[in-house]
Amino acid sequence: MSPILRAIVAILLSVICFSVLNAMSKTLGQFFPVIEVIWARYAFALPVILTMTSPQGWPTLLRCERPWLQAGRALLPLLASATVIVGVSLMPLADATAISFASPLLVVILSMPLLREHVSTDTWIGVISGFAGILIIVRPGVGTIAAAALLPLGTALLFAVYQVLTRLVSRRDDPAVTLAWTIGIGFVATTPALALVWRCC
Repeated sequence: MSPILRAIVAILLSVICFSVLNAMSKTLGQFFPVIEVIWARYAFALPVILTMTSPQGWPTLLRCERPWLQAGRALLPLLASATVIVGVSLMPLADATAISFASPLLVVILSMPLLREHVSTDTWIGVISGFAGILIIVRPGVGTIAAAALLPLGTALLFAVYQVLTRLVSRRDDPAVTLAWTIGIGFVATTPALALVWRCC
């Protein structure tokens, strides 16, 4: 399998995983506080990243070229998790998911100033068409749905910046290091709040 094909398969699998994650978040958000659901994402991911690396290699997971960039990037999925969980609790999951598809469009726009990448005319046509589709779903100015749509739109923006920064840090840091920073920052940031909102059932 060629590297490009492997990348396409990986992206498709990630989209499937995020869809399942959002569906589970919508269900859990009806019974548990938002911060507890977000914390669980990181708590269950922590042993996964540790088992992927030998104990001797654990200290190297926090060694990176630009720690402030890694830390800032790691906070973005934390904020995105909050907006997506609240968003899907206020509007149909299908609508929220469709609106969040604005993220790839925003990635294209942000890739020019932040990554210095060239964007072709064909790509811009696709971006404009996709944005038009998002406007049809959101229906700006139409009642509660339009107001609630700001949350998945916020998720899309946060995730777009997250992807662009991922590209930046990948130029110098190993993917395992980037993943460890993402999980570690999220876990440390959400754990103290559990004392205020913890609910067992």
